[in-house]
Amino acid sequence: MTTFLLILSTVFLLISPIAYAISIIRGRSRPHRLTRLSLMAAMLLSFVSALDADANPGTLILTGIFAVQSVVIFGMTLWRGMGGQSLFDWSCFVLSIVGLAAWQLSGNALVGIWFAIFADTAAYIPAFVKTWKHPHTEGHWFYTLGIIGTLFGLFAYPLSPASAFQVYVVAASLVMLFCIFRPGIFTKVAAGPVV
Repeated sequence: MTTFLLILSTVFLLISPIAYAISIIRGRSRPHRLTRLSLMAAMLLSFVSALDADANPGTLILTGIFAVQSVVIFGMTLWRGMGGQSLFDWSCFVLSIVGLAAWQLSGNALVGIWFAIFADTAAYIPAFVKTWKHPHTEGHWFYTLGIIGTLFGLFAYPLSPASAFQVYVVAASLVMLFCIFRPGIFTKVAAGPVV
């Protein structure tokens, strides 16, 4: 069963960035530049930290795929991205870099995963704000497929401290989906039930 769940996780996590890249090429998604720069650094370090922590194969697959996709997506933001000019954006970027530095200085692989989560969260805040204000600048498939793939990887093994990153990825993706679908959700709530 573990092998089957890992295969499913890998398939969804490979399709997810491909769907996002297509969305960026078509102009549907416009990723936040500094978020993607921070995430690229965080994902590369997450993978190295997961290797050092002897994480389960589900975590290694997740962090490895995220590291590769982050490099590709950041490259695409130079062409089709947005944001990265405000003081708020740069403040979040600096917090993210501080988190990454703390991770490297911690000397503990599991503590490093928690610093990676902090850095990733700081990096994602400008993207959450951008998507909240401009939900049309993100497509949902990247996050939806990412959640499904991450959950398959998470369920393949018993939960451990190294699983914290997988849990975080699901939570952050759910926040992004809420930002994307927010206009439709609030419109339906304001309209009330259909009778």
